[in-house]
Amino acid sequence: MANDQTGYARVETSCFRMSAWGCAVIGALAAAACLWTDSCTLIVEAFLYIVDTAVAIVSVVIVRRLESPPDEHFPFGYHKLEPAVVNASATLLIAGSVIAVLLAVQDIRHPDNIKAYPIALGFAAAATIISAALWLRIRAAQAAAGSPLLKTEALTWGIATIESVGVLAGFAVAWVLEHQSDSGLQRLAPYVDPVMAMILSIAILKEPLKTYWESYSDLLDANFRSDIAKQVREKVAIVLAQRHPRVQVLALRFRRAGRKLFVHVELALPNEFTVVEIHSLQSEIEAAIRAARPETLLVTFGH
Repeated sequence: MANDQTGYARVETSCFRMSAWGCAVIGALAAAACLWTDSCTLIVEAFLYIVDTAVAIVSVVIVRRLESPPDEHFPFGYHKLEPAVVNASATLLIAGSVIAVLLAVQDIRHPDNIKAYPIALGFAAAATIISAALWLRIRAAQAAAGSPLLKTEALTWGIATIESVGVLAGFAVAWVLEHQSDSGLQRLAPYVDPVMAMILSIAILKEPLKTYWESYSDLLDANFRSDIAKQVREKVAIVLAQRHPRVQVLALRFRRAGRKLFVHVELALPNEFTVVEIHSLQSEIEAAIRAARPETLLVTFGH
């Protein structure tokens, strides 16, 4: 099992390094292209990829630390680092999206066509190729390793590929409109870029908002996953009903830390229970919980 975890960590680290390089390259291209073309869509793209680069770099460090044993500074382990970084990333993406929408509204009120469409088209084409290549590579790695982190990363690059195709199509439409002989169609061209930037910014808001709420809940030790509580309660109830019907559950408490789960079980035990019987009961309950929720890191008991 330890060898499997080590192998998964290596695959995750390799993929996050590729993601960091991919984000850095696309972000640099987007930054250069937006300065050259004065495109607000490319400003959004540059910001998103700069954030993704930072997250990928930090993720490489986190992957190495997640399985480290607890120490005096982190007595419950390092698993809270994961939701902390995810929350910071989601916050930046939400803020960036809101700012991008405001910039797009300003450009719509004061329309100005972007410069050098071939450069914008070239960036969008390059971003599509890089995103598609990384999506296919990370998706294959995720299928082999079964990693939740890589599943999210593959989904991110899949979305990035679709977004890049959309940006490429948008710039192509604007470029075609600009070269129309009809002056009415030409006047539409300056609006394509800010409208595209607004649509892109609003479209990506759903996932960061969802991620922000989930990671914030983790950081607060809040449990809004009723499915987890229901599943654990059912497993504990089955163990008690089959083997120890006189034992009652006083409370079940849950604490999530990234991908890991901590469970605390409070039991009301008969006075005649021996230490051996208590230990046997706790072992049975712990085995049932771990079978239902394999991500469980620690099960503690009180009585």
